[in-house]
Amino acid sequence: MCNSEQHAVLNEILNARNRASITPDTPFGKLKLTEEEYALLKETLFKNTYRLEIFGVEAALCYAEWWRRDYNGGIPSREDVAVGLGLPRNCWEQLYNAARHSLKSHGFAFIRSLKGNEYFRTLLNQGGLPVNYIKKGTNLSGFKGFLIGLVEELSSINIDWDNNNLDLIKNFNL
Repeated sequence: MCNSEQHAVLNEILNARNRASITPDTPFGKLKLTEEEYALLKETLFKNTYRLEIFGVEAALCYAEWWRRDYNGGIPSREDVAVGLGLPRNCWEQLYNAARHSLKSHGFAFIRSLKGNEYFRTLLNQGGLPVNYIKKGTNLSGFKGFLIGLVEELSSINIDWDNNNLDLIKNFNL
């Protein structure tokens, strides 16, 4: 938990969930932020655009929530996230760096690909699926492909789903 009054919104969110901090074992989407909490996080970032580097957890949570709630198709960019959160477009780099450094300092693992660490993708994926985009029901081909790949991958392995060690899932080629 943050000890500072300036992180009051974050502290309230964590307290409401009986958590002392964010941890790598709980993706942000599982925190199930309310609309009000998300709005307060965005307001916190807006009020502190001149010092976003000390609001890394709030920034990371907002990346995840933007993806889950506000993504509306196309190839997302770091600029899209900043603008979608109500920040000036020129703040995208500070917002991104604050969020990325926060995840790293809290021990989160980043998605790796042939391109290296996928920091932006990791920040977005902390929110889970882009639920509102999926609800719209348009252009689901990417998610349809993902789900088909998931079913194919799971069908090709013999796994005991009752065993709680699901580290194998991290190695899926999806």
